[in-house]
Amino acid sequence: MCGGPPTALVYSPDAPGRFPLLSFAHGMTAGGDKVDRSYSRLLRQVAGTGYVIIATQDAPTAFCANMYKDQLKSIDVAKRFPNVDASKGFGIFGHSMGGQSTVNSAGSRSHDIRAAVALHPATFGGGTVKVPILYATGSSDRMTGCSPRAVEGLYDRTSLSNMNRPGIFNPGKVFANIRGAGHTEPNFGSKWNRYVIAMFDCHIKRSPSSCGIIYGRGRDSLCHGSLSMAKCITAGGGRAAFDIDDDLLDSYDDDLEEEEENVGVGFGPSVSFPIAAVGIGGKG
Repeated sequence: MCGGPPTALVYSPDAPGRFPLLSFAHGMTAGGDKVDRSYSRLLRQVAGTGYVIIATQDAPTAFCANMYKDQLKSIDVAKRFPNVDASKGFGIFGHSMGGQSTVNSAGSRSHDIRAAVALHPATFGGGTVKVPILYATGSSDRMTGCSPRAVEGLYDRTSLSNMNRPGIFNPGKVFANIRGAGHTEPNFGSKWNRYVIAMFDCHIKRSPSSCGIIYGRGRDSLCHGSLSMAKCITAGGGRAAFDIDDDLLDSYDDDLEEEEENVGVGFGPSVSFPIAAVGIGGKG
């Protein structure tokens, strides 16, 4: 739908087995061969904890409001991969333009999406979000259409009542504004990586300790931990999220380190996969 290369990059754990699938949407001008250069640390670290990620290389030079259609189509392609476990549903995430795509994709009822993370999303449009979602931004984000106030507006318009459907584990929403973080934090920083992983672990792998990281109040939680927050608010997340104690959060950290070791600290080599046959990256 958005033009550009009819391909996607696939990041997989460096381990045998089948893993949940995530679809990633890049920011404006970060498509094509820039996807890996722009998001290497983020995508490899997330894949390393036990996920297959497909990242389309469409829309390399311009804003594309229909990018969400490519993001959803990539799920149709990758869910057939032999190392993908489709039984757990799918996750979606994206940055900037891809963050807006993620918000739009989160309104789909036809792709069994279980969780979403919108990193510094553009806010020029947005559908009705129907899955648990983390809205991530930074107080120093000056990008047009991506201000913390605008992103918080997306959070305010997201209703937990729209998430009450089969397959959704612990309906919830989060708005997190890291003090001092700019628009390119997902590209060149790593502050969000741990919480992207925890969000998907909570809602796809159904890990109570991960829910505690996202929604809880422990010393290692997103809103009450070591990150300096300009503002951080949550709603929902299930009772288990608020009953997680610090000892269990420490156990989560140990489990995460062990999981990274078991899958090769995250990843095998990224693979460019042709997907033109199903319409991604074509003109339109």
